[in-house]
This record gives sequence, C-alpha cells and structure tokens, in this order.
Amino acid sequence: MMQIRLLTIFLLTISMISSTVAENENTLRGESLNDISKRAYTGDPEALYLLGVAYLSGTGVIQDKIAAMDNFSKAASEGDAMSQIMLGSHLRSTNKAEAYAWLTTAIKQHPQNPSMVSADLALKALEKELDPAALSKGLALAKTYRSEQVKHTIRSAHNLCRPLQDL
Repeated sequence: MMQIRLLTIFLLTISMISSTVAENENTLRGESLNDISKRAYTGDPEALYLLGVAYLSGTGVIQDKIAAMDNFSKAASEGDAMSQIMLGSHLRSTNKAEAYAWLTTAIKQHPQNPSMVSADLALKALEKELDPAALSKGLALAKTYRSEQVKHTIRSAHNLCRPLQDL
C-alpha cells in the first residue's frame, strides 16, 4: 500500500514537471535554438536549462538524454531551480542520494518558486526510500552544492565590480 502511495506521488510529481517542461518548450520556441545555444555557450543558466529541455524533448534537435542531463547539470550548478529539480527527478532511479541533494538544494535556495511544491513532494517520497547513510550523504552533497553556488555568486559579483574599480 505504501509503495502504491509513493508511486502515485512520484507520478504526480513527474506530471507536474512535465507540464513545466512543456511551458518552457513554448518559451524555447519563442527564441531560436541558435540564440539559446549561443547564450548557453557563455554559461547562461536559463539558456542551459532551455537547451536541456530541447535535448530532453527533441525540440529542434535530436533527442539526447545525456546531453539534456549535461546541460541541466551545468545550469543546476549555477543555481537554476528548474535544472536542479530536473536532475533530482531524473537521478531518482539511479542515484537516490544525489537526487535528494539536488531536490533539497532547489527547495532551500528557491523556497518561493511555485515549482517547489512538486520538488517537495518528490523529496518527501524519496526520504522514505533512503536509508540513514544515503540520507546523510544526500544532505552532505546538498550542503556542498549550495556552498559552491555561493562561491560562484561571489566570484561573479566580484567580476562585475572589477570594471567599476578601474574608473
């Protein structure tokens, strides 16, 4: 009975994420894939996410889940909430501790984002599946991810201020 509930929660979560991906596909269609690729090449997290959506769905490119996850991973590392959720959802079947880490990171960094409702449901279901060691590993990974994102944000702010120092 508990497994049926967990499966239902997981399927509802995936369906909510799928509708978000569909919305972003519409956004993707509003901007050329070439422009998105150029922005992604510069490390723009939103563009990396959209490129991930394109590869995941096969929108304008040959469907490639590995390329999608690579783009989501880069964007998630830059703090993109939707990429963090996508990684957490897709890693759930292969690496539960890392899935837990990405979902936790998304929720803690973006608590006001409406997509966190689905992330929170997925996280609660995942907590029931993890043994204490995996849960501890997931929490440690989440802490590392957030720490790295803070360092990156500080470096970015410093780089933005550097031209002002030259004045």
